[in-house]
Amino acid sequence: MTNHKVTKKTIIGFMVGFCILLMIVCIPFYSYTSKGYQFIEVNQKNKMINKEKENSLDVLFLGDSECWAAFSPIQLFGEYGIASYNCATPGQWTGDTVAVLKHALKKQKPSVMILETSTLYSYPNHKKYLLSQTIPVFHYHYVLKNFKQKFGGAHMKGANILDTTVPYTGSLDYMSSSTAVLPLDSLSQDYLTEILQICKDNNITLLMVTSPSALNWTEGKHKTVDAWCTQHQITYIDYNEKDEIQKISIDWSTDTRDGGDHLNLSGSKKITSDIGKYLSKNFSLTDHRNEEKYAEWAKTYAGSKLYHEGKK
Repeated sequence: MTNHKVTKKTIIGFMVGFCILLMIVCIPFYSYTSKGYQFIEVNQKNKMINKEKENSLDVLFLGDSECWAAFSPIQLFGEYGIASYNCATPGQWTGDTVAVLKHALKKQKPSVMILETSTLYSYPNHKKYLLSQTIPVFHYHYVLKNFKQKFGGAHMKGANILDTTVPYTGSLDYMSSSTAVLPLDSLSQDYLTEILQICKDNNITLLMVTSPSALNWTEGKHKTVDAWCTQHQITYIDYNEKDEIQKISIDWSTDTRDGGDHLNLSGSKKITSDIGKYLSKNFSLTDHRNEEKYAEWAKTYAGSKLYHEGKK
């Protein structure tokens, strides 16, 4: 009996000691919980945004890879003089969107934020996310390593534009494949609410946009986003709706890089040009094309082989 009591006390003592040690070890990592669940991607994008001159950006694009591939700030500048930045990251969810947005607002005062809605349906496993917030050392320990991972796009102001074509061969009526309303996950809902509040607090107009994606978007998702936007009086443009996709003349045999998921250069040109028209018509945004402060932007656009044949 005595030995049993000693063993029990030893186990309890060990567990208490382990918990205390774990709490101490976690202390340095709690600060990272506000810097994105996908810290590596968020951190890399933040470093890229840091290179922009203070208060030089009028429009921010945020979202996952659908946004990353679709909207070209360089084209938007070349055609309309609008200074923007593509703050999207691969797999970005609304929690990471908040992290990137808060970081960008430390140096920038944009008038418009465009949220690409595919990010609303990307979110981490709830249990893993909760663990990362309560015991962050298990998720954020990789910050101690010297990661060299980078993704391109600095010269394109954050965008990832590819001149590669892999046609989509499925049904053009892809939106009707799932018409039942698909509710937002609670995590996405909570962070979307925070995004809206951040925009209100900083006098930023939030605009919701869905880029064409035959493989990922459905009428059911559209209904959910449309209802939320109606409730909160937010403008919503879904380029997958028949009238919108016809307006910008998306051709699934030429405008996708990977069989209908992401847009390629051809598709990006179409949607960027159209969103530029909308921004120019509906917002009092300055045309910066003749400003010395944006000479590097003009040079990049003029010398880009993506937008001018024969350039390197």
